[in-house]
Amino acid sequence: MFNLYPNYIFWNKVLNQVTVRKNKLWKYLPIQAISSNGLDKTLSKDSLREKLIEMLGDLPGAMSGISTDDRRAILDQANETLAHRFDLLGSGPVEMPAINWHIDFKSGHNWPKGVYYLKQRQHSAPGADIKIPWELSRGHHLLWLGEAYLLAGDQKYAKEIVEEIEFWIKDNPLMYSVNWTCTMDVAIRAVNWLYSVAMIMQSEVVTDVFIDTLLRSLYQHGWFIYNNFEKNIPNSNNHLFSDYAGLVYLAVLFKNTKYGKKWIKFVIPEFFEEIRRQILPSGVQYERSISYHRLMTELVSYPCYMLKRMGYNLPPDIEYRVLSMYSFVSNYTKANGQAPLIEDNDDGRFLPFVRRDFRRHDYLLDSESVELKLAANCVEPFRNEEVTSRIYKDAGHAILRKGDVFLFITNGGFSKFETPVKEQGTHTHNDRLSFELALGKDDIIVDPGSYVYTPDPDKCNEFHSTAKHNTIIVDDEEQNYLSKSNVFLLKKNSQTTLFDMEGNDCFGEYKTLSQNLTHRREFHLFEKELVIDDYLEKSERFHQSLLSLHLSPGIETKISQNIVELESSSFFITIGLEYKDIQTLLSVKNDTYSPSYGVILPSKTICLEFSFDEAVHIKTIIKWQRKI
Repeated sequence: MFNLYPNYIFWNKVLNQVTVRKNKLWKYLPIQAISSNGLDKTLSKDSLREKLIEMLGDLPGAMSGISTDDRRAILDQANETLAHRFDLLGSGPVEMPAINWHIDFKSGHNWPKGVYYLKQRQHSAPGADIKIPWELSRGHHLLWLGEAYLLAGDQKYAKEIVEEIEFWIKDNPLMYSVNWTCTMDVAIRAVNWLYSVAMIMQSEVVTDVFIDTLLRSLYQHGWFIYNNFEKNIPNSNNHLFSDYAGLVYLAVLFKNTKYGKKWIKFVIPEFFEEIRRQILPSGVQYERSISYHRLMTELVSYPCYMLKRMGYNLPPDIEYRVLSMYSFVSNYTKANGQAPLIEDNDDGRFLPFVRRDFRRHDYLLDSESVELKLAANCVEPFRNEEVTSRIYKDAGHAILRKGDVFLFITNGGFSKFETPVKEQGTHTHNDRLSFELALGKDDIIVDPGSYVYTPDPDKCNEFHSTAKHNTIIVDDEEQNYLSKSNVFLLKKNSQTTLFDMEGNDCFGEYKTLSQNLTHRREFHLFEKELVIDDYLEKSERFHQSLLSLHLSPGIETKISQNIVELESSSFFITIGLEYKDIQTLLSVKNDTYSPSYGVILPSKTICLEFSFDEAVHIKTIIKWQRKI
């Protein structure tokens, strides 16, 4: 049968290039008039309030009954925002009496005002992180002001929202600032503005004049998104999905306008189709990152809640995929409420109604959390609380549980869709056969995280590297080759040949493509013991190797011959190593751990250096005992 798929890819690439070239021409046209075309009749304050209640639900009512801790956190963050103190992506608290929307306040670098958005990246500087102004301009902090207004009734919170939005619009003309360079952030900003303003609609500071200004800008946000989809032919990514998620809200808001009619006809079918493409049948987001799975769970489910409130019926297969996403969240959530740091993490959120530790995803499972009370408002939340041992073969992840013991294993390699397109590195790490181990609420062996992306390529590659994961590297051969010029462009150098699970035993194997290494690892989980068997095969003699076990910060260590003694808050742990006829060096080195983007903490790593000829078997025995 003739394969039409290559033709599909070719013509999509052509259309994408046409769009890119078209966007270069907008700077020569009257974009203010073009982008506002069809917005002849704006909504008044009262009619917009009714529309937002229909779309988003009764937000004041949803805020009733929230926990004391969440109330305190919201008010604290709102007051920090009033003082213009921001803590973004590891910056630490930074105070800006007058907000600068164009600065990376970690490096001090400013992107110029009045420069066309397609030229902005040319004005970046080494070490500067463009994500800082993007993150500030997403407007997440406005949510906390809106919630504080609903909790305290103080007009100062509403006044700050209005003033910041008006200032942002004036200081960031359409397509002429760094904050128009990433469509994902444009889309997220629009929805955060919608929720923030919906919370203060009863305030006297929200005037018809402000509503006119807001709606014009939101309409332009929708126009910009529609003309700047972040397509990566033939694959998609979380950026494109964010574009669609934001446009879903704007299409519904403006569905009776000239552009809105076009948007809603296009985006809702595309939104559903992208769920089918990006969410694997098991429920795991195809990029395999746990952090990005959380982001995608918000991006998928929150618009679905809105569509349900508006009377749209979700296709049954979409309902199933969303439930499967929540099931995966249930399964990977540890007893301490945190998620493992598998693959990349940039702290991305869609609507962070409460600022939490970025490793905590458990609010998605709690129908009484502020997040679900506001997002699912008036709609039955998606819930699937299955917690069990399970392998996710399509994603290359496995979760083993035994009592209060949690073991997460990964052997997936590159990201891939179900469809026959080329695998891609995207947010992949060199973590084949790596794992995380938690005992009760104590993290013991952890994935060290990601730290940063483009501002420091060397550090980014370090956190992506094989040695930075709980696996074995032989002859310094990376599982995938890393690049300094593009930290997201990995060159594939390994292939999974086995990944399966039986009871509380998990078996995995991969082979490297360059030097023909075979690494087979078997996990056997018992009530008070984890046994790991590593089998390495590589032709010829004298292969230098390193087995790494990265420890959670705060774990105390002591070496006694071939035994490492550990102590956590609630457990005593021993790690023993068994092998024959090889030279070894066992040590504990000072290392680093990154709990969220831009944050780095001191930690310890157990290192077993050894050499072997042709084949070797090493057994790692981890035993634990709860403190009395």
